[in-house]
Amino acid sequence: VSPTRRPRSKSASWCGAMKRTESILTRVSNPFENDAPWTLYEKTKAVVVGCTLFPVRLVTFLLAVASQALVARVASLGNPLENDRGCWYHGQPLSPWRRLLIKPIRWTNWLFLFSLGFWHIRVDDRRKDKRKLANVLAAAPHMNPADPFIMAAAFPPFLSAVGKADLLELPFMGHTGVAGQGIFVDRKNPDSRLACKYAIAQRADPAWTGLPLLIFPEGTTTNGKVLIQFKTGAFSPGQPVQPVLLQYDCKHFNFSWSGKNGNLGICLLRMMLQFANFCTVTILDPYEPSQAEINDPVLFANNVRALMAKQLGVPSTEHSYDDVWFAADAIRANVGQDFELGEIKKLYDMDLESLKVLLKRFRQADTDKSGTLSKPEFERALGLSDRSQASLEQFFSFFDTDGSGDLSYREFIQGLALLSGKCSTLSQAKLAFLVFDVEGTGRVKVDVLRKALNKAVAQSEGAEPAGQVLSDLSATELDFQGFCPLVERAPSILEAALELSKRRVGITFEAAAAEGAKAKAEKAEKAEKAEKAQNKKRK
Repeated sequence: VSPTRRPRSKSASWCGAMKRTESILTRVSNPFENDAPWTLYEKTKAVVVGCTLFPVRLVTFLLAVASQALVARVASLGNPLENDRGCWYHGQPLSPWRRLLIKPIRWTNWLFLFSLGFWHIRVDDRRKDKRKLANVLAAAPHMNPADPFIMAAAFPPFLSAVGKADLLELPFMGHTGVAGQGIFVDRKNPDSRLACKYAIAQRADPAWTGLPLLIFPEGTTTNGKVLIQFKTGAFSPGQPVQPVLLQYDCKHFNFSWSGKNGNLGICLLRMMLQFANFCTVTILDPYEPSQAEINDPVLFANNVRALMAKQLGVPSTEHSYDDVWFAADAIRANVGQDFELGEIKKLYDMDLESLKVLLKRFRQADTDKSGTLSKPEFERALGLSDRSQASLEQFFSFFDTDGSGDLSYREFIQGLALLSGKCSTLSQAKLAFLVFDVEGTGRVKVDVLRKALNKAVAQSEGAEPAGQVLSDLSATELDFQGFCPLVERAPSILEAALELSKRRVGITFEAAAAEGAKAKAEKAEKAEKAEKAQNKKRK
């Protein structure tokens, strides 16, 4: 043994063997995280800009909003959007005189950008043939409300866009979107999303002579540090798309419309309180799909995203719409969303509503509202005060798979998977061993097993009597190697440990799924009523 290294103890070796190594969720970058801190520099800047540039910007902002809303309202008179299964859009290009009416929007766009602190938009056009422009522009990452206006400045005089139907309720954004022949989709309505794909296919067709269509294929705003899953709407038609990159120079403050900067008013205000904001729009060559990509829109979308991510120098994740809906609850709970719901669905067969139910239980245990569970919170939540400190440490370490010293929501979900048969028997055997090793010695006393099994017999008719299970054991204690063969011969030991754990945790995947299904049905009923009222109002 080297004098500079201590020999590994049996205890350390045993603890290492008890680490969980399978059914672990991949830890990914959280695209919806933005702490938006008010640092001393940001506070000082806010005071300086607030007393100098801000009043001018505020007046300019109000002027831009009022004038653009007026121009858009006049240009869209007598040309209402068509409702196709909850998706709103125009089926025909604007007439020449209407296109003439919306030209002033080009200048009100610039007023709007100036009010947000943008003095200049740099355009890096990398197209080999500057005359080539696809009908559909796929821009990413989508970070804030200024993105559509920056894109319009880079592609004058104007662009139509795909946005969420809620924007129609905003006087400024709604009128501008209607005048620009936008497509507005209810992202929670499958029929609306299907109709949106049809509308996009119509715009992507080379026969379309109207405004180019701007799409943010991520479908939501992120912090720009990754590219999340691209929706297939822009790629389903199998027509060329125009990849466009948006890169903001955010040295001191990330003004993305996400995380703690997710309030629209706060997001716009903090943009206006910067000395100056900068954005580079990079236009890549039109992406011509191969036959394989035409046949498979998912492949098409993934390949375009890979190209854009490489140019941006950022990774990509598979966060989807479900992750977006979960993000709102996660932010309120101060929980880091360093996982993908798609992987949870694949590994554990848990849907969005079920995960929201489990999040409520996690928040109850997180008494200090830190977004993670400390060892004392873990001990209180599971009622482990009757165990030795060594046992508690080993129990906690088993769930703390990343070794951070705190349990994240991701690790909480991984732990619950053990109680619902979503993991291997080996992992469940490790959990059972830790449950019965109340002293934390790395050995389970046979007397402890006997008491647990007798209790299981008293509570369940199908349980096997302890005397019958343990009759051939001569030892008074078992290490993990001796415990595993016993579990194989007598699964009731495993069942007893899992049942004990379920009672202490107070929630399981099965219970969460039942409660989530009920909440989903109630929400669907409310959504149907709201959609009918909304459609009536828009008409």
